[in-house]
Amino acid sequence: MARAYSLDLRERVISAVSHDGMSCRAAARHFGIGEAPHGRWHTATFLAALRHDRIDAPWLVDGPINGERFRIYVQDVLVPTLKPGEQVFAKFKHLLRLEAPRTVEAVSAAI
Repeated sequence: MARAYSLDLRERVISAVSHDGMSCRAAARHFGIGEAPHGRWHTATFLAALRHDRIDAPWLVDGPINGERFRIYVQDVLVPTLKPGEQVFAKFKHLLRLEAPRTVEAVSAAI
């Protein structure tokens, strides 16, 4: 296991990033430390339906979202929670453009 960094070094790195405007990657190179303290960075994406009283249809994706995964979320996770007359808004224009026909069909059929 790697040895913990000194408190002084941690404070200097944080100061370089937050006060001096240095990027995390540049600060790591400047101070000679690793960019990711516990190995590799990992991307996870969380999607959910936001209702006025709760979060519904939560889905955690291992990795970044893309059009195909968004379509799967809509068809398999979101649509089963919809009731007739409900409205659906999506802020993912680039994802809707890629998978629009099948995604819109799935939502329209449910409501």
